[in-house]
Amino acid sequence: AEPCEMTTPYNREEVTQAIGKLKLGKSAGIDQICAEYLHHAPSEIIEGIAEIYNITSKTGAPPKELITGILIPLQKAGKKAGPCTNIRPIILLSLLRKILAIILLNRTGTKIEQHIPHSQAAYQKHRSTTEHVATYKLLTEKALSSSEYQLHILLMDLSKSFDTIHRKTLLTDLSQILEKD
Repeated sequence: AEPCEMTTPYNREEVTQAIGKLKLGKSAGIDQICAEYLHHAPSEIIEGIAEIYNITSKTGAPPKELITGILIPLQKAGKKAGPCTNIRPIILLSLLRKILAIILLNRTGTKIEQHIPHSQAAYQKHRSTTEHVATYKLLTEKALSSSEYQLHILLMDLSKSFDTIHRKTLLTDLSQILEKD
């Protein structure tokens, strides 16, 4: 899609609200800005951040801090050093990017949530895999204690599922969801 001005421009209130959701005590990204700095920033800084987002959406030319991360390979706990499979990559993102992500989630979250099945618990507000584990436990106990009860369970390992996402399809699907209404 071509860059275009936002129908609803980013504003100071949205940026302030997003800054309030940032976790404190986390490592800085390429911008070398910690959340603590922005929690006490004057309104001119907050307005400047909103203006950066508005200019980026209008021109399609984001500042490098918005699109660049610092890749840190961390050794998985208890795993032998050496093989790549024993390394967990962490990407330190700039606060500029984190704030934008929070704003976009706030703007689009309710529309997207309507298309996520209730059975999906991960990364969803007010949903937890704890309920799924409790259900599994109860069904298993019932199957073990009753000869008249059969239980068939299918468990899937999705640990590598995000390694093969077709991003163009994902963006097309998201566009269709967000254009409705």
